[in-house]
Amino acid sequence: MDKIKLGAVCITLTALAGCQSKIKIPQINDNESNTQEVQSQGYFSEVKTALTKLNRMIKSSEKDRLGYYAPQEYRDALSSLADATEEYNDITQNGVSSLNIFKSESEQRAIAKSTMLRHIDDANKNIMAAYILKETAESALAEPLKQQKRLNGLNLEKFFPKEHKQYNKEINSFVEKIGDGKLAQVKQAVPALVTKMTATEVKLVKKIELGTINIEISTLAKNKPQKYIPTSYQALLDSRDFAYAVINKDPRDTQSIKKAVAKVQFQLDHATHIAQEVASLAAKKDTAFEAYLLNNQKFVHELSQALNSEDLRNQPSIEQLKLLKVTAIARLNDKTSETKLINQNTQLTSQVSQLEQEVVELTDAQTVTLDKLASYKMMVEQLKTAEALNAANLKAQELARQLEQERLKTAASVQPAASFAPQTDPAGDLKVDSPQTDVLSEAQNSAVLPLETLVEAPQQQLSVNEAAASQAQVQATEVEQQAPQQVSVTAEPLAKIVEQAPLQVDSNAAKAQLNVKQTTEAVAEKIATVKEQAKDITQQKTVQSEKKLAEQAVESKSQAKEQAAKKVEQIKAKSE
Repeated sequence: MDKIKLGAVCITLTALAGCQSKIKIPQINDNESNTQEVQSQGYFSEVKTALTKLNRMIKSSEKDRLGYYAPQEYRDALSSLADATEEYNDITQNGVSSLNIFKSESEQRAIAKSTMLRHIDDANKNIMAAYILKETAESALAEPLKQQKRLNGLNLEKFFPKEHKQYNKEINSFVEKIGDGKLAQVKQAVPALVTKMTATEVKLVKKIELGTINIEISTLAKNKPQKYIPTSYQALLDSRDFAYAVINKDPRDTQSIKKAVAKVQFQLDHATHIAQEVASLAAKKDTAFEAYLLNNQKFVHELSQALNSEDLRNQPSIEQLKLLKVTAIARLNDKTSETKLINQNTQLTSQVSQLEQEVVELTDAQTVTLDKLASYKMMVEQLKTAEALNAANLKAQELARQLEQERLKTAASVQPAASFAPQTDPAGDLKVDSPQTDVLSEAQNSAVLPLETLVEAPQQQLSVNEAAASQAQVQATEVEQQAPQQVSVTAEPLAKIVEQAPLQVDSNAAKAQLNVKQTTEAVAEKIATVKEQAKDITQQKTVQSEKKLAEQAVESKSQAKEQAAKKVEQIKAKSE
């Protein structure tokens, strides 16, 4: 009975697919040269736009398999599209509708337009209904469809074609039931289908991963391994059972499955070699046993020599192997210790190199520090020199002030006597100013220059004073010549003044010249003394600063070396 139902379902699906394939949708006729008036009015432009949009939707829906999830709705949509396209081509080619020949042209156009829009609307509704059924089926059958994709990826059809066909039929049946509105019934049946498909996946993974190994195990089992190699054979079966358990737990845990399968392969190779050895011994005669044992003993002896062990052939075979095991472990431990020592030595060497680098850096830092100290020392020298010069300048200014006071006193002591005062005219009240007073005052003032200039250039000032004295003599001569013209009444007193004026000027000029020379020499001597004192003080401070900086540099270098030595000693102590 079930077979009859399945056959009916298959026939129905085939018929639907055949109907869908038989529906031919006409192409929209773009050659509308005979209906230019209709086109100009744009009467069917709305229909043409709707048809173009519907055709695009139908074309894009092909990849969504709407014919599989909703075959009836998809077929109805194609049929409505074909009817609307046929009516559109008819009205645009002939100008009238062949379906309503008894109606007027305007009525035919109106009816045709309404009919075409109705067909288009029906097609759109069927497409939307098909998409809804598709989404419903994909949601309800999410797990079976996912499992089906997984099984197809593992090539289920190749290893188990019967199960492949069965699952496809069941899923197709569920899709059809969902289209018939039996969604609740499908949801109840889905869990059982998923369980069966999961079991098939486990069986499929076992077949893929252990199929070849199981064939080899079956071949080995023909030689009665339970009798001749029971231990090795049981280890092989246990490893296979473990691999089965891993696959049963999670057939998609690829990494764990690969490791378990590799263990089974190892045990299979081991059991096979043991079976071959047992068969070889069973085939040997009694006289061949000694040669067999000596040959094995030879390999053991070569191994002991490679391990630098003594000759163990005087021991039983099992004892030889035990002693070799102990020797190998000892050599391995020695090798491990040697490796550790090498690593430690490498680390210590690295640390020493690092310390050496630090010493180099400290030395470089010390060099930089010494350079900075030298720079600071130069700055200190410059500051000291500036301070000494400033002090000398202050002292020189003080001396200049004192000399200025002495000069003023000297100048006051050489002022003209009362004879240089103006004389009264014996004949009346006529007063005549004495030009000698102005000449002497001018000579004295010209002989005295600012003290700063005397300090900076005493020789040049001396020349200036000598020139001033000469000028005073010239002026005195001019006064002598002009006196008779200016004074006519008191000729005799003025003559005496004129006679005494040159002598007085010469005396004042000589005194001024001597005073300037003495002052200049005294200032120069005191400046030289101050400079020598400042130089001595600066040299003493410079020597002290250099000595102190040198001591600091030596001390810094000594400390750096001590620190480096301490680090090296610590590293050596750790290595010991």
